Amino acid sequence: MDLSEKQKHLAILEEIIEGQKKSLQIYVSRPNPNRAYVEKRNQENAELTDVFNYFNGSDTSEFWIGIEKSIKEITTKDPEIGGVTIKLLLGNNSPNFGYMEGIFNGI
Repeated sequence: MDLSEKQKHLAILEEIIEGQKKSLQIYVSRPNPNRAYVEKRNQENAELTDVFNYFNGSDTSEFWIGIEKSIKEITTKDPEIGGVTIKLLLGNNSPNFGYMEGIFNGI
């Protein structure tokens, strides 16, 4: 799923959550709403909001999508390329570097 698809699905989920909240507000404004029902719906809305926040939170998907795009561009220009070196600086100004190696299919 690329970033635009993710944002589209998040927008749909956000609309569902907002619709559920409005619907519950209308229900609560009625005389004698069922307390157990209201609590259940509030819990469901809280869980949906947690899911939304989890997927919408600051994550590294944009960063990795950019890396994948760059790798595709490089290997399209030169199909003989069998690997790519990526240097990630961690911001601690250390001159020491670690090394990771793996086979990544599907990029």
